[in-house]
Amino acid sequence: MFDFNSCRRLSSMVQPLPEGLSAACIMGAPESPEPGQQFDELKSFFLWRPYLEQRWGDESQPLLLYVLMNPSSADADFNDDSTRKCSVIAQAHGFGGMIITEVWALRSTRNEWLLSEEGAAGEEMNYLQLFTHGNISVNTPYYRELMSLKSDLSFIETAFGNPPVTEVYCGWGSHENASELARLAEVKGVLQNCAKPLVCGYCNENGSPRYPLYTPAESPFVPFQI
Repeated sequence: MFDFNSCRRLSSMVQPLPEGLSAACIMGAPESPEPGQQFDELKSFFLWRPYLEQRWGDESQPLLLYVLMNPSSADADFNDDSTRKCSVIAQAHGFGGMIITEVWALRSTRNEWLLSEEGAAGEEMNYLQLFTHGNISVNTPYYRELMSLKSDLSFIETAFGNPPVTEVYCGWGSHENASELARLAEVKGVLQNCAKPLVCGYCNENGSPRYPLYTPAESPFVPFQI
């Protein structure tokens, strides 16, 4: 299995969460870690990140659900470039928080690694752990349901059923590899059952939804057709 952290881009890409922001992050591993390990020691152990939630508003404000390509460096304590941009977009459109789910669950800084790794979709997540930051309550049936899931498509489907989620932002980008297209077909099949509006910030020429990092934060949401 690819060791994500051996190639993890730290430095300026990863920054602590800003003050006043709360987060819940679910990470997966093939098996449970040794008792007593600190989170910094666990980072190389948890190969998957199927779910990341951040809240900056009050509970009355809606959440924006993102469906992106693959998780990278962000977790419960740190933002990366992508999660920072997703936060800026969500705040610019009046959301009080966001949820990020992924087409692939494996933490990777390069998409091509996903295609050579077994279990990139999260099927080998035999152990899940919930990490939190700030003032966020996770003792609810919703989070208990999340902790029983074993694949990222299940996380996507459960997340868009979360009542505070009012829109689903598709942003996995443009892909031509056959394995990627086959995986995206599975994701689109799940999203077809979503009763909430599917949007993106911009559609590429081939009709795919542009990745948020390359979309201006103030761009109006446009409907995305599956």
